[in-house]
Amino acid sequence: TRGDDKSADGTARCVMTLTHPGNSKNHLAFKVKTTQPRRYLVRPNQGIVAPGSSETVNILLVEKDKQMLLQSFDRLGQSALDHSKDKFLVQSAVVDDSFAKNHLEKKAKLSEESVAGSTAEV
Repeated sequence: TRGDDKSADGTARCVMTLTHPGNSKNHLAFKVKTTQPRRYLVRPNQGIVAPGSSETVNILLVEKDKQMLLQSFDRLGQSALDHSKDKFLVQSAVVDDSFAKNHLEKKAKLSEESVAGSTAEV
């Protein structure tokens, strides 16, 4: 699923939710690719989805390209956006349980370090 939004700072973004339906016990690895990697910031651009769970992916339009697209829209109208060739590809594959466990442990450790670092700065 996806949703369009603007963040509090006005950044154009799209939110994509990758959902594992839970019809198997296998974890799924994913990677998001785009035809315009300098135009879009995709976070996270890769990861693992556990059975029965979801992962949210944010796609942000870089500010300078946002301004360029708005100027094209002002000049040409909707047709300027309708002919966009920008594309996104989501690749996925089943991964071994030990690989998934290792990845999720590293992700949790990085998250803990990030929280510890931000509280140290306060």
